Amino acid sequence: GAAACGFDGSLRKTNTAGVEGYVRAMEEGQAGTVWQIEELPPATRLEEAVFMGLRTTRGVSLADLDERFGTNVSSIYKKEMGDLTRKGMVEIRQGRMRLTPFGMRYGNEAFEAFIRTGED
Repeated sequence: GAAACGFDGSLRKTNTAGVEGYVRAMEEGQAGTVWQIEELPPATRLEEAVFMGLRTTRGVSLADLDERFGTNVSSIYKKEMGDLTRKGMVEIRQGRMRLTPFGMRYGNEAFEAFIRTGED
């Protein structure tokens, strides 16, 4: 659909945002054409993996993220994880980080804590 996004772990593909342009592409037999392809740098992929994982009730496996990105997520996000834990927004148990019921109510605040792309 219009403005639909897909992500394969490295590339983000986005359809044209305008409904009229999308409908026109459908009518011209160009359904599924991609308007924009963006290759995400490793830091952005890590950020997105963390906050997208936090959107699930299971949360994210820190070991899986460490292996996937070749880094130590707990070290990179030590401050953020500590702050969110103290606020009662996330919990870390058995190697998984997930939102608490309170954190689910204010998830965007938690997600934003893990976004660093574009910071100086």
